[in-house]
Amino acid sequence: MTRSGAVYSTTLPHPNEIALDSCSQVNIVHPRFLTNIRKGSGQFVGLSGSDATVDKVGDLKHFFTCMVCSTCQASVLSMSDVEKLYPVSYDQGVSFTVHLPHRDIIFYKR
Repeated sequence: MTRSGAVYSTTLPHPNEIALDSCSQVNIVHPRFLTNIRKGSGQFVGLSGSDATVDKVGDLKHFFTCMVCSTCQASVLSMSDVEKLYPVSYDQGVSFTVHLPHRDIIFYKR
């Protein structure tokens, strides 16, 4: 992450990816990844530093309920929330691996 003026910038995940973020306290995901989308509410601070509110939530298979955001620049899972469900191993400088009962999901560092 680099600082440019008063705005922090980073390489965002591809639209078909979900990022695992050790600093995030919320789970914000594009609806393409979710099932059972329904009315619900939540708030978060976006990358620009502005507050945002959502009016829908949905279920991420094998994980938990997430806020729905079709206009967010990135889909993000809170590492803390993921670690409450599954063991996570770290290959320093390379990746985080989430160990689900039936398979592993690898989040590569970029």
